[in-house]
Amino acid sequence: MKSIPKSVITLAEIKGIPELTKNLSVEIETRPEFLSENSLLKTYELLSPKRLVVRMGFESVFQEVRNKLNKGIPDLQIKEVYRLRESVRKKLKDKILFVAYVLFGLESIDEASVKESVKVFREHLDGVIAIKYRRYKETMPKETAVSEDLLNFLRSTCLDVDLTTSEIWELQLNK
Repeated sequence: MKSIPKSVITLAEIKGIPELTKNLSVEIETRPEFLSENSLLKTYELLSPKRLVVRMGFESVFQEVRNKLNKGIPDLQIKEVYRLRESVRKKLKDKILFVAYVLFGLESIDEASVKESVKVFREHLDGVIAIKYRRYKETMPKETAVSEDLLNFLRSTCLDVDLTTSEIWELQLNK
């Protein structure tokens, strides 16, 4: 008998998922090109959660910023997510939420553009999580100091502000 590789999920396991997620808030992270109305409705149907939260790392509302970060997310895809949100919310109401990640504290991205990104995403989506940029490769943009004004703005307008520091983010350039 052939054994199933550990990385494969069996149908029985998939069918058992709703028992684990029923009446809970389930949060998923994805890229916009993987979303469709059908995929979201099927995911909601499969998981049977109280609420499905879809998080996406747009990082900025500005194409130039996303290009610097090699995000590969054009403006058109973000606008499609706005449209998709409206369409899916007509069917699922507040049982599905769309949240954008926005980066702050990186070289060459001024605080005014961070604030504008938060404002625009809040206008079109259900919330924003602000994440302090961490440089983990020498070839990436440098981190910059963040003003108290920006931190206060983010704390008052975002669902969460992630200022986490960890050894995992420390550059090991001398190795």
